[in-house]
Parts: sequence; structure tokens; C-alpha cells
Amino acid sequence: MYVYILTGKLFGKDIYEISVTDDLSKRIESDEVGYPNDNKILFTEKIKFHDPEKFKKLLSSRLTEFKIGDQYYKIKIESAKKVILNFLEFYDVEPKPIQTQKSKGCLWF
Repeated sequence: MYVYILTGKLFGKDIYEISVTDDLSKRIESDEVGYPNDNKILFTEKIKFHDPEKFKKLLSSRLTEFKIGDQYYKIKIESAKKVILNFLEFYDVEPKPIQTQKSKGCLWF
């Protein structure tokens, strides 16, 4: 899964779609935001988190002050990257393996 920042012909200055997808090429080809040939992904980062809806909700909460639509934000691109990378550093981490304690001695049954 990838988190991405997408811009397009109809977006306007400093307006971006920020979301997640399993397939970046399909996202670019989508005509969801019109003029798919003019859409451009400006930033991507591979993520480990496996629940896309929960991830989008949590990321969106970090971007609330910039939100202008469902997945659309009015924010400077560098600020958006910084928010995403800081969020991933905090949130998108592999769980630590469970440590099992080895017992000493014999077990009696």
C-alpha cells in the first residue's frame, strides 16, 4: 500500500489529493478527478499498515486544518510531505516480535 500526494489540472494552487492506494498506476489512470492525463503524483511512500480505511482516517486527522474535501487539502507540498513522513515515523512501524522467556531446568508432569 502507498500513501500519495496527487495534483491535477482542475485542482488549483496548493490543492492536492492525499490518500492511499494499492496500485499507483491505476490511481493515475483514474478519471475520478477529471483529465487523467494531466494528473501527476508528486510524492509516494510505501506503507506497512494494512487497514487502509483506518490509516486514511488517522492521517486525515493530522491534516484536518487543511481539509477542503473528502481527500483534498489546501496545503504547501513541503508541509504535506512533512506531515505524512512524521505520521509514518510515529505510526507505520513494524510490531516488535514477541519475546518468549526460556525456562531453565526440567519440567515435571
